[in-house]
Amino acid sequence: MTWQDSDLAGLFDRRPDEGVYRVNRRVYTDPVLYQLELEHIFEGSWIYVAHESQIPENGDFLTITMGRQPVIINRDMDGQINGFINSCPHRGARLCRTEHGNRKNFVCTYHGWTFASSGEAQWIQREEDGYPQPLDHVNEVGLKRVPRVESYRGFIFASLSDEVPELVDHLLGGAPYIDMLVDQAPEGFEVLKGYSSSVYNGNWKLMLENGGGDGLHPDYAHASLLGVAGRKLKRTDAIQTMQIDKMHEKEGGQWVFGNGHTGIWFNFPNPENRPIYKRLPELTEAYGEERARWMTSVFRNLSVYPNLHLLDQMATLIRTFRPLSVDRTEITFYCIAPVGEPRDERIKRLRQFEEFFAGSGMGTPDDNAEFEECQSGAEGRNLTDSYLSFGLHTRHEGTNDVARSVGIELANSGVIGYEGCTMTQYDRWLELLTQGRS
Repeated sequence: MTWQDSDLAGLFDRRPDEGVYRVNRRVYTDPVLYQLELEHIFEGSWIYVAHESQIPENGDFLTITMGRQPVIINRDMDGQINGFINSCPHRGARLCRTEHGNRKNFVCTYHGWTFASSGEAQWIQREEDGYPQPLDHVNEVGLKRVPRVESYRGFIFASLSDEVPELVDHLLGGAPYIDMLVDQAPEGFEVLKGYSSSVYNGNWKLMLENGGGDGLHPDYAHASLLGVAGRKLKRTDAIQTMQIDKMHEKEGGQWVFGNGHTGIWFNFPNPENRPIYKRLPELTEAYGEERARWMTSVFRNLSVYPNLHLLDQMATLIRTFRPLSVDRTEITFYCIAPVGEPRDERIKRLRQFEEFFAGSGMGTPDDNAEFEECQSGAEGRNLTDSYLSFGLHTRHEGTNDVARSVGIELANSGVIGYEGCTMTQYDRWLELLTQGRS
């Protein structure tokens, strides 16, 4: 099927003023839509690619995939952060074939072409007798640059299209959400060594929706984990689990920032079990009582469309995800921590990360199992739509007093469980797919 703009819009029954929002499940299963997503979302807009602490030294690099395109993110020998297409300009072989490393230059093992860490070609096999005139080592045979690479507070984003706004304009209200995390650490945050990765057999948007707007699932999907957390309360020597049961009974909400970005928040009943809580007095002195409380005592999920969840809640981490096919997705988790954090706080942070998110954790397998069941259900054709209308009648347009108290502007908001967050993700999906084709 060739999808026209009207066909794409027809996938959604969008009537929020009537409390109705439905999504046709072909968004999870159609291979043509999937190719459009790769082209116009993952290759046509800002996506998260790395954290600066992962390439701290000159010459450091890591390899990623943006849509279908292999990419190198590096810090060159002058300290500049770059993005290059991970493909030799000669015959297209991948230059870097490891996940990360440190190199002053990149050498193609196929024919020996060599490139500086800044992308300029340094050596071309038999250049003097093989070509009628000297080659332009930057623009003609140098590494092809990723058009846009920018960092916000250490978080690096990139776009294969030059036609994107400034990064801070793209992030909107997500930027001060990031600020509340980074400002916890005077010396900055760092990605800790190692990571956890998993693959589930389902569409990438199932992960996006879950972490960026599904405040309804924890009491059910994570019932086993919550049971363990409850039993641990009886053990005074145990590192306690942050309590997320009955989120809707606590003060909290779900926020829409615009551009597909969303947030979930509520007040933790046990903030004293977070590693950062010890710093409440000094953060209060530096940033005021309310902002310090948000930094130390509030569950916060930030979803930056389309591929980043920045979580400061059960643990503090980066969760990024990428589509492998229309029905297969890779998720990667990185625990992050303040540079120079005391050992006892670091141990607590790592144990809380491992309990829910790492490969041995209890939370991620719960979610992945449900994603696969949703994908299986989406393959059917007798029930074509998902009814994603919870809380639309609670929608508040514009910012509110709570968000204003911490300097955040909202597009709209609702109660815990508000599926307007999913609606705004698909609004962005539709915008990018239709704009990219016009």
